[in-house]
Amino acid sequence: MKKMMIAAIALLAGTFAAQAQKVHPRIEVAGNFSTNIAKDEKGYSIKDYKALPGFRVAGAVEVDVLGPLYIAPGVAFQQNRSKTGDNTTTLNYINVPVNLGLRIGLGDMTVSLEGGPSFSYGISSKTTAGEAIDYFKNGGLKRYDTGVNASAAVHFNKLYVRLGSDIGLTNIYKNKESKESLKNASFYLGVGLRF
Repeated sequence: MKKMMIAAIALLAGTFAAQAQKVHPRIEVAGNFSTNIAKDEKGYSIKDYKALPGFRVAGAVEVDVLGPLYIAPGVAFQQNRSKTGDNTTTLNYINVPVNLGLRIGLGDMTVSLEGGPSFSYGISSKTTAGEAIDYFKNGGLKRYDTGVNASAAVHFNKLYVRLGSDIGLTNIYKNKESKESLKNASFYLGVGLRF
């Protein structure tokens, strides 16, 4: 029995190692449409934030795991922009998603679905209100953000089109005493190449 267990584990490890050899890098550019999910001290939603377009440039490596399943760690530069009244705010992030994906072949094209956690670091920000303020350096916003993301892509050979969304889970206000909250939310549409 012990020998059978060891043989089964060795077989599974060998299969996983063989599958993990299949690596597919990819690059993509996208339009990113973002806003903020804001709540006041009483927990009521603030509807003043309007979505504005920005851009997103990303790269990832798809590593085959088992059959149609793969993992896709990546990195992206993402511009989150929003507007309240006459004030436009731009938050620039380096985003690191770690996704689990599923690839489905449909004749001449392939569809892939991905989802997982994302970790972001704010590298710069600016606002049009009054003096130019970097909210990460001098203002009241945290640089670190965590969230969840999901996307779907349609592949035609190496070229693909991807529609995705990133939802922040972290209240990015620095003031811990305040019960107000501000979270990032965005969706993007872009094209890419998978090698």
